[in-house]
Amino acid sequence: MNNLKIIFIDDHFSTDMAIMILLKEQYGDDNVLLFKQPDEGLQYIVENVGKTVVFLDWEFGKDLDKGFRMFRQIYEKTSLVYVIMMTVKQTSLIEHEKLVELINHHAMGFIDSSVGISIFLEQVEKAERILSTRLDCALEEWILNHPDDTFNNPYMTTRSGRTYTLNQVLAEIRQGTKLGTDLQKNVLLLAIDLLTRNKKQIDD
Repeated sequence: MNNLKIIFIDDHFSTDMAIMILLKEQYGDDNVLLFKQPDEGLQYIVENVGKTVVFLDWEFGKDLDKGFRMFRQIYEKTSLVYVIMMTVKQTSLIEHEKLVELINHHAMGFIDSSVGISIFLEQVEKAERILSTRLDCALEEWILNHPDDTFNNPYMTTRSGRTYTLNQVLAEIRQGTKLGTDLQKNVLLLAIDLLTRNKKQIDD
């Protein structure tokens, strides 16, 4: 069963568009959703954390930067997302500071919302590959698979003696703090060590 969610947040899209129908056939009706109201889309993402591709419109009515602010809010909540900004305006017309922030905070691309179906499909396939291999996504998914009643229990202690619960570890990973990045580095080093010392065969 495919657990990838594909979410469109755009007030000009409709559920009878060819791309929506095709994606539902491929990924399932429940996994392809459209939100015309951005705040409803954000609420769904927050309440249903998981591997998600988000096609996010840049403008909503007269609010010319709503999509940009939504992008910020999404990544404050989870790293298990792959956000693609959709806009009909040229990127050269977008403020330099906003473009820098998008790049630095992992916006995965810009597309014209009027592009053909093949471009959307390529973006979804690319996102699915990346979300399956990113270490922060793998760690987040691993933590979220723990029972709910364990999230607030002490889980790890740093050398300085500070204790973190799973909830706190998850927040550190999502926010890209020093602890979160150090944890990812240590996991990578351990994996490399195990692979080079003992593991001669891997699953394909």
